[in-house]
Formats: sequence, C-alpha cells, structure tokens
Amino acid sequence: MIFLILAIICSATINWIFKLFGKFQIDEKTAIIFNYLTCSLIGQLMSQTFVFNEQNRGTEGFWFTVLLGIIFIIIFYCMAKTTAYFGIAVNVVSAKMAMIVPSLFFVFYLQEIFTWQIAAAVILALLAVILINLKGLKNMKENRRFWLPVLVFLGSGIIDTCMKWIDLKFLNGASPLAATTQIFTGAFLVGFLWLILSKNKRLKTKNILAGIALGIPNFFSIFLLLKGIQTLNNWTTATIFTTNNSAVILVSALGGILFFKDKLTKLQWLGLFLSIISIILLQYVV
Repeated sequence: MIFLILAIICSATINWIFKLFGKFQIDEKTAIIFNYLTCSLIGQLMSQTFVFNEQNRGTEGFWFTVLLGIIFIIIFYCMAKTTAYFGIAVNVVSAKMAMIVPSLFFVFYLQEIFTWQIAAAVILALLAVILINLKGLKNMKENRRFWLPVLVFLGSGIIDTCMKWIDLKFLNGASPLAATTQIFTGAFLVGFLWLILSKNKRLKTKNILAGIALGIPNFFSIFLLLKGIQTLNNWTTATIFTTNNSAVILVSALGGILFFKDKLTKLQWLGLFLSIISIILLQYVV
C-alpha cells in the first residue's frame, strides 16, 4: 500500500508543477523532453547500467517497454493540445475516466471479480472527476479537434492497461526499475528527434530546469505504481486504478487549496467527497 500512496503523491506533484508552468512562462515542449531525459538518467543511475546494454536488450519485454515510451510522449502532447483547445478540465476528465479501460479489459481477460462495491466505487469516481471539473466543461466550445480528448482517453487507458500487462507478462516479481527506465528512454528518444526537427528550439535555462523538476516525480510516479501493482496482487485492476485516480484528484485538489489558494465550488467539494467515498468503498473489497 505504501508504494501506491507514494505514487499518488508523485502524480499529484506533477499536477502542481504543471500549474506553475503558466506562472513562470515555461515552454511545455522543451520541459517535457528534458523531463523524459531526467527520467531516463534517474533509472540508469539507480540501476547503474546503460539502458541499451546487451543484457537489457535480450530481456523479454525490452522493446515493448521502449515502444510504450513513444505512446507516453504522444499522449502527453495530446494532453497539452487538449488543454490548449478545450481547457484543463476536459483534459483531466479524459485522462482520469480512462480508468474504465484497464478495469474492463482485465475483468474479461483475467476474469477478475467485478462486485457491486467495485462497480459503485468506479461510478462514484467518475462522478467525482466530472463534478470537480464541471465548471471547465461548461465552458467547452465546439471544436473540430474533438478527436484530441478522445485520444487522451484511449491513450491514457492503454498506458494504464500496459502497466498491469508489464507486471503480468514481464516482471515475474523482478524490480520494475529496468522497465520504467526503458519506457522513459523511449519517450526521450522520440522527444529528442522532435526537438531536432523543431524550428523553434527554446533551450532556455528555466525550461530545462522545469523539465528536470518535472522528471523526478514523473519517474517515481510510474516506478512506484508498478511496485504498487506488484505488492497489491490481491487487488483487482479496477480497485488499483480507481483508487489511484481518485486519490490523485483528491490530493491534487487539496494541494491546490493549500499551496495555490484555489477556491472550490460546492459541486467541486461534492466531487472530492465522492472520491473519498469511492476510495473507502474499495477498501472493503480487498
């Protein structure tokens, strides 16, 4: 449970750092690329091995995790564009509602138990996501780029599903350090190519430092989530990801109140309350 709690805190920290990007006028593209470089370097320093050494390349799932990194940066870019065109609320709803994808996939694939408590918790969590972001959703204008939030939803769902898949198929109880490093290295390589081909390279010190600051919690959010999935092997997929996403929303919102003096509406407070109920309900299932 401790690994999942730490992963939740790291994920919430990512949201808080993104909130500061606007204040300090950080170029998101540059920060995202150096974020993935930081993640890759942290993993290689922790393992004290080069990510592309012969031993790593020969392991089962190596290229799967590297290619997954490509999906990571593509979805990250779609998230940025969704926020730009539709607002942050639509992006949050699209990403967090994606918990439905791994939940349903593993119910059918692993024939996991899907009790009424789990179903109720998932529904409450989805309501919480919508209520907390309802104000932003109301301001959404018609836009031909409607496919962007759809991609965020599907991509986030695929990423969450792959996290569980990596544990089932490749880790076999081993440390997720190598897999985490490979994912972020794949994301960095695509980002580096993107940077080279970009005409507008904003390699300012503040953008690079912002990327480093983002990369530290980003690495551990995935590494610790995989550790959590390993240790909580008696939890269903729906329980893990509903708890994770609900708690990330809850901690992020509370941090916004504490650190950024955010003001919440009555509906947003109701959403936070529902997320708490969802988490508590799931604890009676495991």
